[in-house]
Amino acid sequence: MNFSTKFIVQINFVNFEKLKNRKIMLIKKNFSLKEKNTFGIECVADFYTEVNDAGSILDLLGTDEFRNNKHFVLGGGSNILFDGDYHGLVINIEIKGMKIVEDDDGSIVIEAGAGELWDDFVRFCLTNRGYGLENLGLIPGKVGAAPVQNIGAYGIEQMEFFYSLTAIDVETGSNVIMSRDDCKFGYRDSVFKNEFRNRFIVTAVRYNLFKNPVINLEYKELTKAIEAMGVTEPSPLTVYETVCRLRKSKLPEPTETGNAGSFFKNPVISIELFKELKSNYSDLTGFPINDKEIKIPAAWLIEQSGWKGIRTGDAGVSSQHALILVNYGNASGSDLLKLADDITGDVKARFGIELEKEVLVV
Repeated sequence: MNFSTKFIVQINFVNFEKLKNRKIMLIKKNFSLKEKNTFGIECVADFYTEVNDAGSILDLLGTDEFRNNKHFVLGGGSNILFDGDYHGLVINIEIKGMKIVEDDDGSIVIEAGAGELWDDFVRFCLTNRGYGLENLGLIPGKVGAAPVQNIGAYGIEQMEFFYSLTAIDVETGSNVIMSRDDCKFGYRDSVFKNEFRNRFIVTAVRYNLFKNPVINLEYKELTKAIEAMGVTEPSPLTVYETVCRLRKSKLPEPTETGNAGSFFKNPVISIELFKELKSNYSDLTGFPINDKEIKIPAAWLIEQSGWKGIRTGDAGVSSQHALILVNYGNASGSDLLKLADDITGDVKARFGIELEKEVLVV
């Protein structure tokens, strides 16, 4: 596989034979992942380890457990669904640290280790006058997963402020810096979910943020919530706190009811189909993507199809938000996938629209 010429290789290739017999990495066998995924699915990994720095990743690459098994990099466990046990090595990234790396009159570049919680990073940015990510407050998961998923909410995506990331190439052991163009961001998509799937382990991410606030209130629900407070000139902190309040009002707490947030992507359809649907459903809303396409809420499609609040065994659809599938206790990954397939089939039959999963099925 060829590298983009924009990638910056920082270190020489690793001598894997030299690393092979090092015994500094704690790798656990038959490790339960129930507490490591927000769905609370009971499943077991053949091998499991946590890494706290880039050097530990390099050590890991030389172990038999890595060399002889497939691997999966686990972030916060908030956007995945385990469909059975994982027969391989699960790598939990716990690389910490947040710092300012560039600061001038108009912008500030802030870096975070891939193992930092995303919401902690957003608050760190606000505290240090780095503005732009406040609309992404309270999104679960870790910083390293943000560019992989290209997370987004309330009118923005992380790609708008993404500066660069560093990652380890697991095939060569080289450390690389990747730019925004290298990452090929799309709607809840990136190069890491496609041609570079399982090729890189992200170690740190940098974002280029405003020093002077530029408030984004394109998302109507957010605008209405702020207007209802009587605030005419909201600060970034006001936006952040409002976003957090909205998310808490709509999304079940994973520690109480297992879930992975939005289970499906909001579908992008043609303007023609949108107009046709709008003529029959006046309450349908959309967000224009370009002059030919518009994005509509998957939650609306699911609710219109009668699935909001439905429960089958311990798998169900949240009564708070139709886009959230939940585990009420002992649902398996297969139970939730069966429910998702039934929902997808009904929406397809009713509206002619194919829902696409946002969660990663492992």
